[in-house]
Amino acid sequence: MKELPLEIWLYITTFIPEATLRELLGVNLLFYNISLDMRYKSITLQRFSSRTMKLLKRLADPAIGERVRLLTASPDFRFYGAVRAPPSSSFRKFLHSLRLLGPGSDNLNKPRPEEEGTRALTDALPAMSNVMAFTIDSHSWGQHPGTQLHQFLNTAWVSFGFKLKKLSLRGHAASFRTIITSKPLLPMVEELFFELIDNPTSGMIQEDADTLVTVFAPFVNSFSSRLQALTFWAWTSLSLSAFFTPQD
Repeated sequence: MKELPLEIWLYITTFIPEATLRELLGVNLLFYNISLDMRYKSITLQRFSSRTMKLLKRLADPAIGERVRLLTASPDFRFYGAVRAPPSSSFRKFLHSLRLLGPGSDNLNKPRPEEEGTRALTDALPAMSNVMAFTIDSHSWGQHPGTQLHQFLNTAWVSFGFKLKKLSLRGHAASFRTIITSKPLLPMVEELFFELIDNPTSGMIQEDADTLVTVFAPFVNSFSSRLQALTFWAWTSLSLSAFFTPQD
């Protein structure tokens, strides 16, 4: 196998079904790397679970994380998956009274599962330095997201913002404002995708409408010199006429 250049072997593998390639993982180093590239090329992280945490720990390894090319993430797992809330203080007292919960097992200071997941996601981002298409699902964000979400955004831009070719945002106007005002540097982005919904927790319709004109529109315009594709889906009660006026 060493007699053939790597480029030829890579071309040959394009004719092999993905399932077969995965089975060839243990043949040699070439097929090992090809199999891992296929397995971790596209990653979606939206539901919190023990499997999600194991995957994030795996992705934090640069040898694995650098294989990710397409990343979809919700950096706030609050409304995704089955997340068990910690017991209330009154219920803890009841457990203590029955001696079912000892002093050493009190987890009041332990982060909630979704917070732990968001932190693990942020910690894994630096290893994913070759992401070229990034989707941020911010449907669950509140009006004023916490510091962990800001840390997530800043870490993402530093880790792979300069390599991104496509950026996709899914969420409401307030979450778009949070993402855009984090001032990402995206010199290579050529494709933008947006899915806008109403913020179910917000009654600030006018503020959301202003965000589209004063924050969102200038952000889109900043890519005008190199933008090749723009997709905009709207499932919102907001009027979009003012947003499209500055685009002319």
